[in-house]
Amino acid sequence: MRKNPYLNRLPVREPARFYGRRRELRRILEGLAADPPQSFSLVGDRRIGKSSTLHQLQHPEVLAANVPETVRTALRLRYHDFQAGVPADEPAFLGFLCGEIADALGTDRPAAPSRDAVVALLRRADREGVRLVLMWDEFEVVTRHKALDLDVYSFLRSLAQNHKLAYVTASGRDLRSVCHSAQVADSPFFNVFQTVRLRPLSRVEATALVTEPSAAAGLPLAPHVELVLDELAGTFPFFVQIACAALFEHLDEQDGAALDRGAVLERFLEEVDPHFRYVWEQRLSAEERQAVLEASRGRVTSSGSKRIAERLEKEGYVAKRDGAWAPFSRCFGRFVLETMNVEEEETLDADAQAAPLGATRMDESRRPPSPGAFQPSTAGRPPGRRSSTPGPLGRGSVLLGKYEVVDELGEGGMGKVFLARHLDLGRKVVVKVLSPQIAGAPDMVTRFRREAMAASAIGHPNVVQVHDFDWHEDGRPFLVMEYLEGEDLAQRIYGKTGTEAHPLPIKESIDILCAACEALAVAHERHIIHRDLKPSNLFLARPQGTIPDAAHGYVVKLLDFGISKMLDLGGAQQLTRASGMLGTPCYMAPEQIADAGATGPAADQYALGVVLYEALTAKLPFEAGPAMSRPFWPNPPPPPPSPPSRFRPDVPAPLDAVVLRTLAFYPQERFADVKALAEALRALFPGRKGHGA
Repeated sequence: MRKNPYLNRLPVREPARFYGRRRELRRILEGLAADPPQSFSLVGDRRIGKSSTLHQLQHPEVLAANVPETVRTALRLRYHDFQAGVPADEPAFLGFLCGEIADALGTDRPAAPSRDAVVALLRRADREGVRLVLMWDEFEVVTRHKALDLDVYSFLRSLAQNHKLAYVTASGRDLRSVCHSAQVADSPFFNVFQTVRLRPLSRVEATALVTEPSAAAGLPLAPHVELVLDELAGTFPFFVQIACAALFEHLDEQDGAALDRGAVLERFLEEVDPHFRYVWEQRLSAEERQAVLEASRGRVTSSGSKRIAERLEKEGYVAKRDGAWAPFSRCFGRFVLETMNVEEEETLDADAQAAPLGATRMDESRRPPSPGAFQPSTAGRPPGRRSSTPGPLGRGSVLLGKYEVVDELGEGGMGKVFLARHLDLGRKVVVKVLSPQIAGAPDMVTRFRREAMAASAIGHPNVVQVHDFDWHEDGRPFLVMEYLEGEDLAQRIYGKTGTEAHPLPIKESIDILCAACEALAVAHERHIIHRDLKPSNLFLARPQGTIPDAAHGYVVKLLDFGISKMLDLGGAQQLTRASGMLGTPCYMAPEQIADAGATGPAADQYALGVVLYEALTAKLPFEAGPAMSRPFWPNPPPPPPSPPSRFRPDVPAPLDAVVLRTLAFYPQERFADVKALAEALRALFPGRKGHGA
C-alpha cells in the first residue's frame, strides 16, 4: 500500500506541501519589507487556507524567495492563534504583548507589563533595527472580546505608526464586521490594514495539487483531474484534498483494476458531508442559497439571483459552465437538490417559489453509519504530537492526533464526556462523544452537530466555545469544547444535591440575566434560537485554579445549543417530531408547547423570565410549566404567576413587573427582544455591567 499524501487536515507548514497563494504571499511579504512595514488582514472562509498561509510567511524558504536578505535578517515574525483563548482584560493583553515582543527580541519579559513596558520594548527593537511582525490567527475572537475597548485598539494603532511593527491578522470576515461594538468598529486601528482575500485556488493551482503529490507518491492522479475538480471538489483546496485522498485510497486498493466512480464518490461524501452542510447552513445566506439552488437546477432566473450569482462566482461557490451558472461541483449541486428535497425531474418555478426555504428539510439519511478513519501525516508534526489511537476511548487515547484523553468526567443518556489535553497548546478541553446507540439515530446526530454549529456561529464570550467537531474512527461523532471550572446556576440555587434552596442576591441575579441576554441577542441576530434555557444551561465559569467569588469571580456561559433552531433555514433546521416536544416543560413558552416549529426569540425570553424568577425565589412560577395549558390553547390563558415579591419581600415592584412581563402568555406582550429586557433590568440598578466576559 502506498502512503496517501492527502491525509493531512492540519495547517500546512512546509512549502513543498503548500499549493497556490504565491501572489498573496508575495504581496504581503513585499509590504512587510517596505518602509514603514505594512499591515495586512487575511480574510477567507473556513478551511480556505488562512492558517497555512500565515505559517508560510515565517518559513525561511518562502522568506528567502520573496524578501531581500538585508530586510530578512531584521524580520522577527511571531505567530499566535487566538482560538486558544483571549487574554481576559487589558492588563492581561498587555502582558501578552510584552511576552511576544520580548520573546522576539530574545530578552526577559517585563516584571510589570504595561503600555509603557510595551513601548520600551519596541524602542529597543527600533534601536536594534528589528522589524517585528505579529501574526494573529482567528483575530475576530479578539475583536468580539468586550473587555478590550476602543483605547486598546487606539494603542495598537499607535504602535504600528511609531515603530517598525506590522500586524498580519486572519479572520473569517472583514474585521470591522466582527467587532463587539460600533465604536470599536469605527476605530482608526483598522485603517492600517490592507485586506487580502483568500478565495478558491485557480484551476492551474488546483490541478497542481491533484497531480504533483500523487505523482511523487507513485500513483498519479493526473488522468482524473476532471473527476476531482468538476465532479467532486471544485477548486476549494480543502475539498480537493478530501477528494484526492478518497481517489488515491480507492485506486491503491484496486491495484490497477477499473475505477469505480461511485465508490470514490461514497468515500468523498463520508468526509465532506459535514463541510458541505457548513457551507450550505452557515456560510450562505437565504438569498445566496436560493441563487445556488437555481444554479443547481440549471437556470438562474430572477434578476436578484443573477446579481448574487455574479458575486458567488468571485467567491468560488458557483462557476460558469457553457455560459450558465452551476454549483462549484456537480457533487455539491446534487447535495443542494437532496438537501432542499427537490427531485431531479421537477422544474423550479422561481416566481411561485415552489420550494421555499421555510419548507425544506435536511436529509440526514445520506450519512453512512461509520465514516472512514484517516491517520494524520507525521510530516512536520510538532514535538509531542502523537498519532490518533483506535479503539474505545479511555485515558491516554488520542483524537485527531492532538487531543489526549486525561479522564472520564461523566456519562449520560447521550454519551460520555471526557477531560482531555491539547497536546500542542497544553490547555484542558472537554470532549463529548455520542454513545453508539445514539450515534445510529440521524436526528440525534443532527442535534449533536447543531450544538457545535450554533456555538461557533454565535462566537460570543458568554457562549461556551466549541473548538472542533469530527468523527471517531468507529463512526461516532464527537465535539471538543472549552474546559470550564465553576458551577451551573442550578447548583448555585439548589446545591450539588439539588435539595437546598438558596435564592441569589437580587443584583447578582440581574447581572447573570443581563450577561445571558447579551449572548442571546447575538444568537438571535444570527437567527439562532436556543429553545432549552434553564439554570443548568447557564454556567458560572471562573478562571482555572481560582477561588469562586460570588460578586465578580465568574463569567456566565450559555451551554447546550443541541436543540437550537436556526430560523434562516426554517424547516430545514427543525428537529421537532410529532411524537414529542424538545425542551424542558417548566421553561417552555406556551407557543413552544403548542407548536415547536413556530418558536421564535420570544420563547427564549420567556425561559429567561423563568430562570430569573427561580434565581430570585428558588421556586418555579408554574410548577408544571405552561404545558398544562396546552389542551386549552388558544382559549383564554391561565392567570399569571404570583410575583416574586410574594416569596421574597425585598424584591421591588419594578422588578416584579419586569419578571411578569417576560412571562406573559402571548409573545407580543413580552419585551420587544432580549436587548430590551436587559435594558429594563439595568435601569433598576444603573451602572451595573453584569457578569459578561
